Amino acid sequence: MQKLDKSYRKSIHRIVHNYIPDNVIKKRNKEKSWDYGYHPIEDMVVISKDGTIGQVIEINDLLIALPSQYINIRNELVKAQNQKWERYEVPTDLKDFDTLYNEDSASYEQALEDIYNIHEDFIINDYKRISDGDWIYIDGEAVYIPGGYYFFLQHYLLVSEKYPDYREPQRDYFIWLEACYADNRCLGSLFLKSRRFSFSTSAGSELLRDAIITVNGFYPIVSKKDDDASTLFSQHIVRPLIKLPKHLQPKRSGEANPKKELYFGTVQRKMTVNNKGVNSDTGLNTKIKPYATTVDAYDGTQVTKSINDEIGKMKGNLDINEYWDQAHKMCHIIGSRVVGKAICGSTANPPNKGGKNYEIFYNNSKLSTRDKTGKTLTGLYAIFIAADYSLMGFFDEYGYVIYHDPKEPIKNELGEIVAIGSKTYLDAQENSCGDDIQKLNSQKRNNPRVDTDAFLDEDASSMYGTPGVIDRIHVIRDFKKTEAYKEQYFNFNLVWRNGIKDTEVDIVRCDEGRFTACWLPPVSERNKFKLVNGRKEPVNSHYGSWSCDPYQVSKVVFGKGSKQALGLLTKEGNEGVPDNTLAVYYNYRPESVDTAEEDVIKAIVFFSIPILVEINKDSLVKKLYDRGYRGYSLENPLKKRSELSDTEKKYGGIHAVEKNIKEMETFLETYLVNNLTIDIDEKDLKIGILEVLESLTTYSTDTRKKHDIVAMLQMAVIANSKLNKKKEIPKQTHYEDIYGYFKVG
Repeated sequence: MQKLDKSYRKSIHRIVHNYIPDNVIKKRNKEKSWDYGYHPIEDMVVISKDGTIGQVIEINDLLIALPSQYINIRNELVKAQNQKWERYEVPTDLKDFDTLYNEDSASYEQALEDIYNIHEDFIINDYKRISDGDWIYIDGEAVYIPGGYYFFLQHYLLVSEKYPDYREPQRDYFIWLEACYADNRCLGSLFLKSRRFSFSTSAGSELLRDAIITVNGFYPIVSKKDDDASTLFSQHIVRPLIKLPKHLQPKRSGEANPKKELYFGTVQRKMTVNNKGVNSDTGLNTKIKPYATTVDAYDGTQVTKSINDEIGKMKGNLDINEYWDQAHKMCHIIGSRVVGKAICGSTANPPNKGGKNYEIFYNNSKLSTRDKTGKTLTGLYAIFIAADYSLMGFFDEYGYVIYHDPKEPIKNELGEIVAIGSKTYLDAQENSCGDDIQKLNSQKRNNPRVDTDAFLDEDASSMYGTPGVIDRIHVIRDFKKTEAYKEQYFNFNLVWRNGIKDTEVDIVRCDEGRFTACWLPPVSERNKFKLVNGRKEPVNSHYGSWSCDPYQVSKVVFGKGSKQALGLLTKEGNEGVPDNTLAVYYNYRPESVDTAEEDVIKAIVFFSIPILVEINKDSLVKKLYDRGYRGYSLENPLKKRSELSDTEKKYGGIHAVEKNIKEMETFLETYLVNNLTIDIDEKDLKIGILEVLESLTTYSTDTRKKHDIVAMLQMAVIANSKLNKKKEIPKQTHYEDIYGYFKVG
């Protein structure tokens, strides 16, 4: 039999082979000693609840150990081509009990007891699958279905009055959620949504699944507007609850179709799942309730699980960072112990309408921000799933993504024949936007393929969001994870030799260094200077120019809002030096302005390369002057010397005034078009720093004050351009590397 083509498929998860030795797995599986939760020695999260593990997978950099396979797996005896997800048949007595029996009749309770006894095996197994998950063969492969996804597929009736179809990316998301629950370092999941992943539906299913088997639970729901929370409650909690089979419906107090809260307050029978059994007279005592979208919505209440829908689009442009940190985060922890989990998800507003705050919140939830305790800055774990994995019409009949172009046309989930994959389709959609940046940004925001797409401003007229810039962002997102990138780009700090300022500078390479670079001058050309007309000047101006958008003049400790952007842009035509490249980049927030300015001085001394500084904030140029580095400070190349003010002549630098800004914007635009083409060479990126490229895509003249990175790059380009029209006065050079003459010894 000819093997069917499956090369078009691509998964969110990655199988990690041989992560745990087989003999260790077998030994501990026999002992059933793989406890549910995070295992620090193995640095992985076990989501198995039976003490065993099997396959280890990675989703979004989180290692997750799945349960070991069952001996008998559903669909095992079915031919592979016919192995698809199917719901278990629910006994009619359970499915239609309230239709068959009148609750007010004297025989109702006895009938309920009898039905539970008749279908006891089904009920017990159903609860076990809801808690622990299930296994099934799909297209020849044994697939683990986590408990949350089992409940969703088996019991959660959609608004369309249909049950969900199996989709592998959605299964992976439910595995991710289970890992977030299991990990005691994690407060929950933050899903950066695309518009087709049905977050509200999956979140509603998860909340409902947990609430019907939990004693003394509290489940708040918030969304971007009060009405949205109420709609989520009624459409995605109450309505599917009413449609559940009888054994999954706890008796409840209040209205038959509640609008404000669900309260499970009476006995639920035959529930013996792990430690969540309920056979007492008090019942579940569990509540699900929608809340108004305010900072103190459910403040002071200990949460079991919460839904925070559209958390990045809070009412009244409420800052999500404030919303989370001030109150809601505290509802999920007691001391250092995590006691509740948050299910969060949101698309992003444009940057100037709260989107930037959400981007900060999302970035602070990435696993890369985890501290020594293992917690991220927000406590949440961020996940992004590209639009390529959620497009209708690009799943095969088994539920796998048609990502790559199939070798032969195949049938999709709609029964249609398709010849291309989701990647090719979205590539074509983006290419059709041509040079229309607004249209391209809109396409990318609606169908984000990397997480930065979700935060683009579709209404912005960014002159710098060129195809070359956008394509580099896509390339570098993956390339920066490789060893090749890490060999090309490295980090370092600079220190004064022997701690003595204004002498020579040493470089200290370290992963956490404040400078990022892809080039350094030869050792013989570092720390050199010359005396020209009695002042120090650098000797390596032929290599390029530094530029700096500095801090404010205040020398007090400063807070979150400001960074100092410093960069070195090379010139072309120097052997061994990458042409027209941002070779060194610094965008850091030290403890004080003095520290930041000292880093600038050390950089220009070590590299012996001049610098153009924006002097609207003049503290840095004054310090350069006072310390004897006026010869390193370039003058405004957009003016003749006769046009310079007395201040500009004394200190150098350039004012950020309207005329200068317009010219700088134009020169940077030309630089980007000429150097950042769509033909990308990973060994010659020109700008290989993701943060710089992302800042370019959101820049506009109106937002320049918030784009210190772009301002720095604009100044670097004009500093390297041959624009200076001043008449040069012949200068007499006395010495080169004069510092060496004064060395002792």
